[in-house]
Amino acid sequence: MASVTKNDFLIGIPFVEDIHDAVFAIDANSAPGPDDFSRKFYQHCWDIVGGDVVLIVRDFFHSEVNIDILCKVMGRKIIELSSGFLKWQATVKQSCEMELTELSHSFTSAS
Repeated sequence: MASVTKNDFLIGIPFVEDIHDAVFAIDANSAPGPDDFSRKFYQHCWDIVGGDVVLIVRDFFHSEVNIDILCKVMGRKIIELSSGFLKWQATVKQSCEMELTELSHSFTSAS
């Protein structure tokens, strides 16, 4: 369990420098977020959009976030990612099974 001091630090409103550093620590070529802007955009245009980004992030920490809504939104994203992975996994499994069947037939035919 975190100490009171550490807990206060973890839930505290981040400093401008912390937000800047977090944005620039992300791989610029990573996939775009829900706003369809890449991290490279935010890094390249920081002088223009940085102030707004800081305001939005700090506003998030000031707001009363409904954790249930946040979990539902994140849960939906996790389900979307999971179902995409499961479809991919099923396709790969089916492909492997077909190849194994063909290999098995060619092996038994050669005998």
